Amino acid sequence: MIKKLNIVVISIAAFLFGNLYAQSDKILLKGECNLDNVSLLTSFLNDRSNIEISIKSSEGGESEFNNHAIIILCSNEYLKLSELEIVNLQANILNGSLLVIDNFNSDYTFSIFLKKILPEYSYSQYPLNLVLKNNPFKINFGNINLNTRQIYLGEKLRILAIHDKSLLNEMNNESFEHTKLLATVIFNHLIGY
Repeated sequence: MIKKLNIVVISIAAFLFGNLYAQSDKILLKGECNLDNVSLLTSFLNDRSNIEISIKSSEGGESEFNNHAIIILCSNEYLKLSELEIVNLQANILNGSLLVIDNFNSDYTFSIFLKKILPEYSYSQYPLNLVLKNNPFKINFGNINLNTRQIYLGEKLRILAIHDKSLLNEMNNESFEHTKLLATVIFNHLIGY
């Protein structure tokens, strides 16, 4: 009996240790995204949370949105999506993916896009400190001036859109506040917060 219990305990410990560093997800980048700053973001997440994220730049195609936990559309790339891409993106968001729209310019075109992608949901405009109640990287929200829109499905953030400013372009090595912000959004999404 004791021998079987020891085998079970060792098996559970091996399973947990093996999965400790097993978090690995993908970010899909579509549009003219700052790849250096996305690499800075993934390094930041890997160093501070042991979450390894791979980056894939968009090559086009019907099913490119599938199998990506995070999708980042840079600038007005959301306006260039085909109807089939919008349907695939909608399915991915409803199945749990996070969409970040970095630097949209027009409220009017953005609201039309949202009506196409999630017609039954409306967007919110909460301050970032309310959106990111779980703040594992200690963001100083006073140093961040971003105008955002959010869509929640249930209680989970599924779309974060940044208006008239590129979060990816704001990242740099001197001030990690913008890096910590996007890292927190991704971290919270991946842990289910």
